[in-house]
Amino acid sequence: MGRLGRPSDRTRSCCDQTGVARDYEQWQHCQTDGEPTQQGATHADSLSAGAPEVEERAGYTVEMSPMRIEIVVESIAGVEIAARCGADRVELCGALAEGGLTPSQGLLELAVQRAESVAVHPLIRPRPGDFRYTADELAVMVRDVRAAVLAGAHGVVVGALGPDGLLDRAACAALIDAAGDRQITLHRAIDASASPRQVLDQAIELGFTRVLTSGARPRAMDGAPLIAELVTQAAGRISIMACGGIRAANVTQVVAATGVSDVHAAVRAPVRGADGEVSFAGVGVPDGFDRFETDAEGVSALCAALRK
Repeated sequence: MGRLGRPSDRTRSCCDQTGVARDYEQWQHCQTDGEPTQQGATHADSLSAGAPEVEERAGYTVEMSPMRIEIVVESIAGVEIAARCGADRVELCGALAEGGLTPSQGLLELAVQRAESVAVHPLIRPRPGDFRYTADELAVMVRDVRAAVLAGAHGVVVGALGPDGLLDRAACAALIDAAGDRQITLHRAIDASASPRQVLDQAIELGFTRVLTSGARPRAMDGAPLIAELVTQAAGRISIMACGGIRAANVTQVVAATGVSDVHAAVRAPVRGADGEVSFAGVGVPDGFDRFETDAEGVSALCAALRK
């Protein structure tokens, strides 16, 4: 694996500090991922069909396993769970209830410090909603990418669409340029585009490392036919990462149906908070609960299912 510590070691210890509500164990398995219709990719020069992906992290080279796992998190606890369980990457977000927004600089800096061997890729998304951005929004995004690089992020997750529903080439090029030599994931803007196949060709031409997609459907299994087509179209020039309702119970089925070598999951469960007359519970949290947190047992099971 070329990773620090064996995945099995981290998988065994992953559930030692779970704070999630286990009485909602089955609830979280029927939820779709909390990410937006976005994600991104990185420079693909080192990709070759069937070859392990190699990343430079914090001064050392890490050869990643042929099957790579990315966990969506929005807290330091989530980063640490992903590392203990043997994930390869985290997509670091704020406001997952909004589909994920750019995380704070403080969260990103501490996440990089605590990540151990897991790569940290922040989502760069300035607001909820569509992926057609104004000049000011793009200026903010470029600055956020540069700040992420300075903070030590191993990659970034970006994307922008133009009026024609395809990639905004100028915007994406500016974001890629700001990322320097970091990996760049094209987020699920591809799923909201006018033509995922055309967008994949654009992503390859622009130099994205990978594309995150649910096959233009809410769940990966529903979009599996299109995801499989994109894998064939990519032909090893770019990595296709499947997402959308992926859990331990269905991840091997998703991989078999699509042929992807990367999977992405937001494995979360609701937790209880302090009681009070006024509630500030998160959006979409079930009654009686306070917020969502990364589900350590769910992440452990997902990683174990792919690393048998």
